[in-house]
Amino acid sequence: MKLIKLSVLRNQSIISTNYSVLRIGFPASLELNYFSNSIRRSLLRDIGTFKITEKLILVSRRNIFSPYESFSNSANLEGIRQSIKEVETNLLSLAFRVKNKRYNGIENGSFFINFGKIGTGKLRASGLKTTIPNEIEAVNKSKLILNIVSNQIKVKIIGFVEFLKANYKNSIVNVNYSCD
Repeated sequence: MKLIKLSVLRNQSIISTNYSVLRIGFPASLELNYFSNSIRRSLLRDIGTFKITEKLILVSRRNIFSPYESFSNSANLEGIRQSIKEVETNLLSLAFRVKNKRYNGIENGSFFINFGKIGTGKLRASGLKTTIPNEIEAVNKSKLILNIVSNQIKVKIIGFVEFLKANYKNSIVNVNYSCD
């Protein structure tokens, strides 16, 4: 049994604890230096994510001939519990991940999502549909987007999702490893 010891030094102004040690045991046959170095590189890089950059929220009354209408940021709609500003904040806080390995190269790409809800109930992140079906999923699937309290409302949300580099400083400053 081989043992890898990783020492992680963090920036104390960002994170309250500034030092961590991880000990990982492996069979002797594994190439430990290669594995340890890839862990070190993964911890040191700034991680980006898929985020919604553009959105369009459409609402319609439920009768057959009623068209969808867009509405402004400040508008509140009777029949939806949250304000439009809250709905937009909920949308912008969603993060997405790639489920299938063959789409890992999509990091420089973008895709569309859409949500739809007719009648009363909660619209959650798990209800999204993407232009790459079954390959992209929301990280926080239980995140509430909006709550419809009227049977007479139809809501459609269309979003444009792009891969964004992290806009924050990684809290990890240094990572050292030793193989025993």
